[in-house]
Amino acid sequence: MIKKQGFFDMNKYWFRKRRGLFSPDLGYGWVPITTEGWISVSVFILGILAFAFYYNIWNENAEPWNFIIGLFFLIALFSIFCHSKTDYSIK
Repeated sequence: MIKKQGFFDMNKYWFRKRRGLFSPDLGYGWVPITTEGWISVSVFILGILAFAFYYNIWNENAEPWNFIIGLFFLIALFSIFCHSKTDYSIK
């Protein structure tokens, strides 16, 4: 009997290594290859927008440092997550 784990299969890869323009070894970053990968990219973009609205970066008197620090933290977390869900054996 096959046991289904739910919508998100945590054992498969969600991203692949990004390929460069002229060589497969020049790329930096990740490309979503599953629905879960695209959902995580969407959540990342929504997180950036949430930080922007929370710190009200469009206000003339706003201090951008809190937003920049929060954005750096969000990018670091997303990078660690993508690295853990990427298959690097694809050539």
